[in-house]
Amino acid sequence: MYRILKSNNGSTLVIVLMVIMVLGILVPAGYSWYNKLFLNENRILHQKQAVNLSVSAMETFKRQDNLSKVEYLTKNRYTLDNPLTMDVSDNKLDLYQYVEDSEGNQLTREQLENHTGGYTVVIKAIAGDLNQDQKKNSNEPYFYEHKMTSEETVANGEVLIEKRDGETLWMLFQDF
Repeated sequence: MYRILKSNNGSTLVIVLMVIMVLGILVPAGYSWYNKLFLNENRILHQKQAVNLSVSAMETFKRQDNLSKVEYLTKNRYTLDNPLTMDVSDNKLDLYQYVEDSEGNQLTREQLENHTGGYTVVIKAIAGDLNQDQKKNSNEPYFYEHKMTSEETVANGEVLIEKRDGETLWMLFQDF
């Protein structure tokens, strides 16, 4: 009996079974962690693309001189019905760029050309919107929206001048 207890037969099998058990616990946990990390990385990439697109579009608009802003907006108008769509690797980016009046109504090209007073430029970039409904759906894991607005007081070459005494005056940009 003493000889059976001192025998090492079967200890290798026990060690192998313990290693398999530990791997059986750690591998699924590691896979889950890696999968979450990968999805997070893709989500951040799509967010960066949307932010970069909207910031770039706003910078392009802001770099226009006051006389060219209306012309720029009439030529580069991407409405909710007709966005500028770009395919970047496995991502779909939509750019919306339009003008609203003080009540929040979208202005058409003709309305913008004849508009006087202030207006709001809306620039919105959406990443991962597969069906262009501007909403996150269950099949769109990387949906992200970045929206920027700019209040403008220049229209049709006019500028709003505020004097030191608080009086405001609309004047043609050339006369100013």
